[in-house]
Amino acid sequence: MKKWLLPAAVLLAMMTSVLGVACGGGGKEAPAPAATAAQTPALPLREGLKIETEDGLQLSARSYGAGPTAVILAHMRGSDQRSWSATARQLASGGEYTVLTFDFRGHGGSDGGNLGDIDKDMRAAIQFMRADGFDKIFVVGASMGGTAALAVASEEDLAGVVVISAPAQFQGIDALAHIEQVAEPKLFIAASGDEPYVDDLEEMFERAAEPKEQRLFDGKEHGTALLEGNQGEQVLQAIEQFLHQAN
Repeated sequence: MKKWLLPAAVLLAMMTSVLGVACGGGGKEAPAPAATAAQTPALPLREGLKIETEDGLQLSARSYGAGPTAVILAHMRGSDQRSWSATARQLASGGEYTVLTFDFRGHGGSDGGNLGDIDKDMRAAIQFMRADGFDKIFVVGASMGGTAALAVASEEDLAGVVVISAPAQFQGIDALAHIEQVAEPKLFIAASGDEPYVDDLEEMFERAAEPKEQRLFDGKEHGTALLEGNQGEQVLQAIEQFLHQAN
């Protein structure tokens, strides 16, 4: 049986034709590859920030984003600023806000100290953002962070305050005593079964001056746990809507 050998030029043309079909040839451009995560612009992040309090403590902090309005997130007792990481990234991702998180004294990477002085930490965080050039500042506080936020808001000119599951009093800091002097827009958030904090929140809401808003969610989650539960998306939406309307 005789074997037929094709000329090299013919073989090359056949291979080129097959490859062209397989690779989407025929004069058509191959589609551009989808953008990878590495090509997606990274959210501006400043880590290793240090905030000095009026009594000489150093607080660990970081900021997310580069928007023209500042949002300070204050954590609850036994937690630290990492509990706000996902929320901070979400709020900063739209380009409207620069979000600051920090560790209260005795928490995370901050110096130790008396928790009855966390209002000094809250005040220092606000002053830090003012020194960074921000005129419009919101404060969002969970549990003890909310108590400190309300106490300090009575003497600061803020854009608004969001309070999540905050007790009326904490370690001698009395938010209830200051609530009527907080003129800024206020949003009070709690889970309806989070006793006794929901009762404190409702009492503060009743005594607060307008403008004010209250949102109660089902369940018993406390503080930032509300943002991690099944209703987390709705809680975040309530915060975002409040910030947007008050901004």
